[in-house]
Amino acid sequence: MSFDYNLVILGGSLTARHAAVKASRWGARVALVEPDRLPAVEASAQHQAAVDLLRYLEYQVGNQSGGFADAHSATDQTWAALLNEMDRIRSIEITEAIDEGRGQLAAAGVDVIIGEGYFVPATRSKRTTSSASTINQPQHTSNAAPTFLVNGQLLRSPNYLLASAASQLSPSFGSLNAAHCRTLETLWQQPCPTRPSSLLIVGDDLRGIELAQLFNRLDCQVTLLIHQPRLLAAEDPEVVAWLQAQLEAEGVAIITHASITQSQQLGNQIWLQVGDRALEADALLLAQSQRLDFSSLHLEAIGVDWQPSGVSVNQTLQTTHPRVYACGDALGGYSLPHLADYEATIALKNILFGHQTTVDYRSIPWRLRTSPSLVRVGLTEPQAHRHCQANGEELVVLRSPLPGTGYFSRQPDTGVSKLILRTNGEILGAHILAANATDWMSPLALAMKHHLPLHAIDRSIASSIEFSDWLDALLDQWQAQRQPRWQQELWENWFAWRR
Repeated sequence: MSFDYNLVILGGSLTARHAAVKASRWGARVALVEPDRLPAVEASAQHQAAVDLLRYLEYQVGNQSGGFADAHSATDQTWAALLNEMDRIRSIEITEAIDEGRGQLAAAGVDVIIGEGYFVPATRSKRTTSSASTINQPQHTSNAAPTFLVNGQLLRSPNYLLASAASQLSPSFGSLNAAHCRTLETLWQQPCPTRPSSLLIVGDDLRGIELAQLFNRLDCQVTLLIHQPRLLAAEDPEVVAWLQAQLEAEGVAIITHASITQSQQLGNQIWLQVGDRALEADALLLAQSQRLDFSSLHLEAIGVDWQPSGVSVNQTLQTTHPRVYACGDALGGYSLPHLADYEATIALKNILFGHQTTVDYRSIPWRLRTSPSLVRVGLTEPQAHRHCQANGEELVVLRSPLPGTGYFSRQPDTGVSKLILRTNGEILGAHILAANATDWMSPLALAMKHHLPLHAIDRSIASSIEFSDWLDALLDQWQAQRQPRWQQELWENWFAWRR
């Protein structure tokens, strides 16, 4: 079979666009198939804009009244200003950015095809002979490259990259009726006309947690309902406890093991029965981890396994069909642009150059944009324990407060940190909850990428003097934990004898 393209990317996300441009610049002929509207891209851009605006409003109202709790009228005014600005961003800036992006794709040599299609399995003819004639019968071939049908056109490529921000299934949580609530995609498309005085948020998507804190600081009573036993179940329990304590100290109510059995719209109020509790609020936001729907792509027809939680891939991001790869939101998990772009680069190298590069998330940090921010890179303590037990190794766990960030900082002056090391000082995981957590984490992520031990981190790459002081404190703690007990007792006896 002759092919029209070296690669066809099934898009609908910014990651797909970035991958298409990169592959084209590498010399490949690329087609990008994406729908006319990009709701996931719009929702992500609106969320980022809203977080930035709300942080700005927090600063403004804090200057006016010393805090949100004493600024009811100010928050009502700023809510109206927020809606006006979000409407402008949605209708002008985001729309223009999406349209301009298509022009930039074309300029980079990418064939952009607007539409939605599906896979057609590859077939070959099998000759069978009957008493009357010879008949050619089509047979599906599992490993051959499929084709993709869109707008009545068959696209032929030896490989495909699934990088779509898949459409969301209708949200459900117990018997919750989605007709009376907003989702992360519709929150700013259909915003509350007036600032809600109370808000129920169902789910522990990262964006939902960020919004819980921000709405609470807008003098809105927020209740966060989590179906799982704790917040952010995939993260380090101790670090999550720090974050939860911060949120609850600010006034965010967090209910775990939340099982919603009834829901009703009572006038302008939303009523939920959660276990033995009855909760009411002005508004409700569904912020569950995304459940994906790829049924329209006919992935089953070509042997690609997928679930609403994501597409099944191996360590090279290859799906159960050897010609189809996946990255980004298609894999499920956290929806983080920098993580999706990293996966797309790995997939492109494997597709176009025949590499067998595997993904390694251990040195890729992620951030929760709360205040203070939570940043993590590498393994949690439970993950590290399992990893080291399998190899017969021991762990060293360091915990340390972070020094102040300076007199003029409007953010909290202190933070907390947790590092998980091998006994030789190699960093397996790092967790920081602090106002400037990203700055503190960058040197650690670089050290992890190059497998450098803690004591080998060059002070010249430190982001501040405070970072160097913090690193020295960690090194002292590490050395103390490494010192054998008999050696410590020997020194104690020596100094006792000298007294």
